[in-house]
Parts: sequence; structure tokens; C-alpha cells
Amino acid sequence: NAQRTGPSAGWVGVYEAKLLHQFDHRFATYSGDESTSGMDHDPTSSVRPRLWLREQLVQSHYGSSWPDWVVAYRDIARSTDERTMIAAVLPRVASDYTVRHLVGRWDRQPLLVAVLNSFVYDYLVRLRNNGTHLSDYLTYQMPVPPDSAWAAYATVLGETTGSWTSTRVRELSYTGCDLSSFAKLLGDDGPPFVWDDERRTLIRGELDAAFFHLYGVERDDVDYILGTFPIVRRKDEARFGEFRTKRLILEIYDSMADAEATGAAYQTVLDPPPGEGPRHPARPAT
Repeated sequence: NAQRTGPSAGWVGVYEAKLLHQFDHRFATYSGDESTSGMDHDPTSSVRPRLWLREQLVQSHYGSSWPDWVVAYRDIARSTDERTMIAAVLPRVASDYTVRHLVGRWDRQPLLVAVLNSFVYDYLVRLRNNGTHLSDYLTYQMPVPPDSAWAAYATVLGETTGSWTSTRVRELSYTGCDLSSFAKLLGDDGPPFVWDDERRTLIRGELDAAFFHLYGVERDDVDYILGTFPIVRRKDEARFGEFRTKRLILEIYDSMADAEATGAAYQTVLDPPPGEGPRHPARPAT
């Protein structure tokens, strides 16, 4: 039922896996029949899909529960790629079989997308995935720390793990106006955040370090796990002359370990702190 048409009333764009990446719902777009990565960071721009579905058809599938946004991940995945589990918050769209939606309590969704995109979760997926698809039977058996672990780690973070994570996921994900409903549910009525590579690297480093702790992974094993991502290492060395991702995560991991040992709350490496980063100018009221 999908057709090649353009954006118009009564039609909904169809997302494909190649259009999203980790914490990035605008990773690529279509120009004619060709997909191009590296969209500009204009907060008003949206992905132009290749195919469209009638809105009535999508609405009949969801009924009254069609969400304004959803956490989704790529079904197309290989353990030999740079990253295997690739998830993002998407605006209200349709999708084909290459994109899997995850539905649950909205207040747990930021934590979910952060866990999915972590190196520790990705490593566990790679141990189990021998094909090119992330089927349900694989994700169903993936281990996630119990609620008691999340609650206990609040002492180290200085706030609940859910709140600490949501602040970071909000800044990473809310880079376009089409996710304003996601931000508003998290208490943010401001304009989208500016895409800042340095801040994003540090925010993701904090999330990765925290999840290594929550999964109970010892430092030497963190070092080993990060070394199993050779493409990440190769890109880092080409750009920075070192495996920068690993160094930053290990440094933050050590800071969190020190905080846990002393009973003091971990202090973020970002200034301003996550959730208070630079934003695009607010759009004038219409």
C-alpha cells in the first residue's frame, strides 16, 4: 500500500532503517530515489522518506494509541558493523519492516533508548546475533539490570537514574522541532538543542560509563569490551590520533567509581550540565 508520493495532507512518511542512527532521527533523507546521509542541522528540517502511506491506514492500525513519538531500532544489523544495536526516538511516522517500534510506559522510554545505544548492551547483542536481523527472540533474551540496581545507583548519580538519564537523552535526541512533543513530556518547552559533537560525545560517555557500572562490569572488562569495536577505534585514531571514545569512557567510569567509594555524588564533566546545552533560537509565535 506504500506509494511514491510527496508530503501532503492524508499521507504519512515511511521510515526505513537507513534514515535513523543512535540518538539521531534525521541521520539520512531521500533526494529522488537516492538516500543521502549527513542532513543539515536545521531544527525545522525533517526526513524526506522514499515511500508514503495513507494516514487513515496507519491510524486504523494504531487506533487511538498512535503515539506522537516512539522509540525504535534498526532491524537490519550485523555484528561486524561499527555498531549493531541502533536506536532513536522517532516522531509520529509509519515504518517498514526494517524498523522495529518499542511500546511501553512513556516515562521509561528515555532510559530504554539510552540502554539500547550503550556499548555494554551492544556487546551483549553481538554475542548473540550471527545474522543480519535483530529479531524479537534476540532482544527478548537480553539482560537488563533490575529495578533494584537502578534505584541503588541513584546515590552515585545524585538523583534517580531515570531522571539523570532522561536529561541526557533529551539533549541528545531533541535536535529537531518534530520531536517537541517528546521534549514536552519530559518537561521541556524550549526550542531544540544545537547539535554539538563535543557535548554529544561527553554525554554519551557518561551514559556508557554509568551503564557499565549498572551492569556490574569491572574496569578491565570495560577496557576489553570497548576494544571489540574495531571500526569505532579506527575512526577515532584517524580523527584524533587515539582511541578517544575508550579513554573518555574509562575516565568517567573511574570518576563514578571514586564517587561510589567516597559516598559523594558524581559530578558531570559538562559545563553547562546536560539538558542546559546551547539551543536554537525560539521560533516566533504564529
